[in-house]
Parts: sequence; structure tokens; C-alpha cells
Amino acid sequence: MTGLTLAELARVTGGAWAGAPAPDLLGTPAVGAAIDSRAVSPGEVFVALTGERADGRDFVDAALDAGAVAAIAEPRPGWFPARPERVLLVEDARRALGALAAHHRAALDGVAVIAVTGSVGKTTTCRLLDAALAVSLPGRASPRSFNNDLGVPLTVLSARPGDAYLVCEIGASGPGEIARLAGIARPEVAIVTAVGRAHLEGFGSVEAVAREKASLVGALAPDGSAIIAEGSPLLDDAVAALGVRAHRVGRSDRADTRIAGVEVVTIRYAGRDGPGLRVTLADGAVFDAPVAGERLATNVALAVAAARRMGVRDEAIARGLARAEPAPMRFEPVTVAGVLVVNDAYNANPDSMAASLEAFAQVAPAGARRVVILGDMLELGAEERAAHDEVVRRALRIPDLARLALVGPAMVAAAEGIGDDRAEAYAEPTDGVMRRLAASLAPGDAVLVKGSRGVRLERVVDALAARARAVAG
Repeated sequence: MTGLTLAELARVTGGAWAGAPAPDLLGTPAVGAAIDSRAVSPGEVFVALTGERADGRDFVDAALDAGAVAAIAEPRPGWFPARPERVLLVEDARRALGALAAHHRAALDGVAVIAVTGSVGKTTTCRLLDAALAVSLPGRASPRSFNNDLGVPLTVLSARPGDAYLVCEIGASGPGEIARLAGIARPEVAIVTAVGRAHLEGFGSVEAVAREKASLVGALAPDGSAIIAEGSPLLDDAVAALGVRAHRVGRSDRADTRIAGVEVVTIRYAGRDGPGLRVTLADGAVFDAPVAGERLATNVALAVAAARRMGVRDEAIARGLARAEPAPMRFEPVTVAGVLVVNDAYNANPDSMAASLEAFAQVAPAGARRVVILGDMLELGAEERAAHDEVVRRALRIPDLARLALVGPAMVAAAEGIGDDRAEAYAEPTDGVMRRLAASLAPGDAVLVKGSRGVRLERVVDALAARARAVAG
């Protein structure tokens, strides 16, 4: 948001100042935006959002004290800001944030926006692509999973003149969301990682999911580039209906970027050895990346295809991918108190569960006691029972599985009648259950932890670490 003055801020958002600013203040430029008063940098605009746990308007003064040049907020009966000349009142603060981002995007000459969506693998692909590009080009990418109507505008607003690229993750939980967010990001390149059974409560069917993901391709300008993963006829049909010729990535002979071989290897990153993949393409190029599970070879190849589209040479792409850092809680291997924990607790749907279980079977050390802890998959609607039944059966087929812990009411329902002594179920994901699960783990165990964000299964890892600290004294 470089160079936008406070006078222009009011015009772009359609807001009105709570108090009349001095003329010289209206010429003050804003250099960015923040939605957390604790993270405000001098010169930024603080956007005061109202959430379930906090009201941003209560932190306007703190943000201004931290150096914010202004705050954007919705009116509230009985609320009178202490510095009204610095508070811009708007009808909808979220919409105002989007308007600022759209205005900023229009001024980003020379910055190629690469948008990534998909039912699984969005964040991993963004991380890999950013690493592949950063060796040769200046730019930035979505921090964490900034993929909704707050995260996408903040990602766009983080771009600066002189950047060559911006990798922007875009998600959706209902129809029309991707088109709205793509209207802000205005991508030159669209990547679709996969179509699967995610957010079915909002979409109603996988066909609707495919149409929604394809809408990112539909948002491209005529000279834009679409890069999609093979494997979903529904996605192929949805993209074809848009009249777009997409660059396909996969293992078939029809793929434009074809994966010829995949090998599970050990890669050193972040100062430690961990699981990784060596992906060989049909053109002979070889790339190592710190991701686990052969299914993620497609995500590596997607990143390669997009980086090549940006003009980056294979040698630079390989250097970048080899030092990419996995996203936290996305199949993240950590050793705590002698227990190898694969923390994949950020989110879950039936397809990501299948991929995670398959990868865990590949990377769990031989001789380790294999333990799988799974939490409910949320927002599946009418598919909930069948999807949980499927995942439980799949987990029990892991070779040498010693124990399966199921957490949440949907997982408990799926556990009924399976008649397997290895399975145990806990109806509610309480802190006490997390501590009990952590206490049952022993050095030498290999443990997979995965569930939807609302279950917060990472608390098992936290409890295990707390126990280790207590023992260490």
C-alpha cells in the first residue's frame, strides 16, 4: 500500500473520519496494513475487525501508540475513539481491507501474481514455489495459510514495488469465494493442486468443489497461464468448460510436465535430517524437496512448472527447492522426548487424510511402534459418516500399526463396531484427552497426529513437550 495518503484512504474505502483530520495529516502516506495491534509497524493502517474473541476497536489506541498512521473501524454504539481524527469509520471493515488490497494490486506494475488453490496441498505448493523463485527473483508469498477474505488482502498488501512475484494462496468454503478473492489478487498464473472432498457442507458436492477451484482459472486474463494437477476428471471438465488450455502436471503421457520417477530420500533442512522426495521429470531434470509422501511429488512438479513459467532456470529451481522449509503442522516431523511425531494437525479432509496415512507408512522408521492419532474432519455435511468410516478403515490397514486413537464425536461413531483391539476412541477433544494421549507415548514411538483445525490435535505435541520439560526439571 505504498504511497496511499490518508485522504486517498478515505476515498478508496468510502469511509468518513470520526473527527476532521488536520490538512497536513491528510497528506500522510500509509505503507501497509495490519489486523493485529501487536504486529503493527510504524506507518501502517490498523484495520479493527470484530471477531468472536476480541473486538479490534478496543485496541485502536494501542495500534496508534505503536505507530499506526490511522485506524479503520466500524461504528459501535457508545464507542468514541480517543483520537477521532485518525479513525476512519466504514460500513464493513473486512470489505474495506479488500478495497485497499484491490487498489494496491492495481498499482503493482511488474509484479506477477501466482495464485494457488486446491482441496489439498495449497500451502505446501506455495512454500515450494516461493523457495524455487526466491533464488533468482525478489518477491514474497502468503504467510502461513493466509487464504481467506482477510489473508488474501493482507498478502496482496505485503507486495512492494520492485518485487518480481507474489505467491498468493486462495481458499474457499463456499461457492463464489475464489472469484471474489481472485478479483483482488488478479493473478497472471493460476495453479490448482487438487480437487477433493473438502468443505462439502458448504459446496454440497465434489462437482461444485471442482467448479469453484476452476473459477481461479476463469479469473485469468487472456494471456494468463493455468497450471493444474492431473487426476481429476471433474477439474478437467470444469476447466475445459471455460475454454482454457491448461498446462497439466502429472504422471500420464498427456502431462505437459510429466513425473517419470519418485524416490523417498533423506534431506537435511533446518539443521536436521528429515524425509524428502527426489522427483525426476520426463525431460531428465531432478529435484529434491523436503516433503514426505509420494503423492506430494505432484506439488513439487507444480512448483517447478510455475517457476519455469517465470523464467527461472532448473539449476536455481533445484537449489531453492532443496532448502525449502515445510509449513508448520503440515506433515512436520519433530522428535520430542524420543518420540518421532509427524505433526499434520493443521487441517484434514478425506483426501488429505489418505495422503497423510500413506506418507506416514512410508516414513515411519522400521522397528518403531506405529501410533496414529486422528481427529474429526469437519464441514463434510452429509458425507461425514461415510468419510470417517473410510478413513478409520484406511488407518487400520497401515502395516505394523500398533495403536489407533480416534478423537471427536464423528471419529467415535466411525469406531463403533470395528472390533479391532488397536482402536480406542475419545468423544471430546479436551485438554485432558490430549495430555492422556501424550502420556501414553514412549521413546521409540512413531506417531502421526492429524485432524481438522477445530480439533487442535497439536495439543498432543504440546503436552508431550511439556512433559519432557517437567522431567528435565
